[in-house]
Amino acid sequence: MISLGVVAVTRDVSIAVMENEVLLSEINLRKEKIDDLIIIIDQALKVVGKDVSEIDEYIVVNGPGSYGGIRNSLTTIKVLALMNAKKLKTVNLLELLAYQNKEYRGLIVATMESRKDELNYGFYGGGEQLNSIIVSDTIRKDSLFPKLLQIKEEFLVIGDLYEVPELNKGIYKAVKPLASEAILLSKQKSELELDTVAPIYSYPVNVTAPKVGTKK
Repeated sequence: MISLGVVAVTRDVSIAVMENEVLLSEINLRKEKIDDLIIIIDQALKVVGKDVSEIDEYIVVNGPGSYGGIRNSLTTIKVLALMNAKKLKTVNLLELLAYQNKEYRGLIVATMESRKDELNYGFYGGGEQLNSIIVSDTIRKDSLFPKLLQIKEEFLVIGDLYEVPELNKGIYKAVKPLASEAILLSKQKSELELDTVAPIYSYPVNVTAPKVGTKK
């Protein structure tokens, strides 16, 4: 089973090719343009002498993250999966970040920058089996950080924050999402029909008002 993993919803792009659970190639770079994804995929395949027709399944992170990155990566992978009649799975970015740090035996707070003064976040319990508490939501920074200060036990905050707040018993760790880890996480996911593959946006597209459920 040859898998292609794609993460392109943040400032970092990660493309990986794995055979079963053996990593064949991985390209990790800072994103300059959102329209060169297919070129990076081609490079990752050429490194190991593979052709896109040899891919058995596609794994793509479908958000949350930048609107352009989500749209471009989902469109690209859905087209490739359709053209080659292959399997497709999606992975939530915040869950992926937590999965990459699941060895931490405690509360994991996955965070990513959203709109100004707001964050995408998720709460997870680390351990052998990652436990999802809050999978994905949006909240104001001045609301989340004071709540974190009230936590009495040690906890881990991961992500890519522009400014790191004081966390008392919390530890902050900058984490870049990896496509190889997305492939491994996808082993727990079900294959999707292409018409059911949906993006995870922080807000409704073309709507300026905060989404329903956004915490104050």
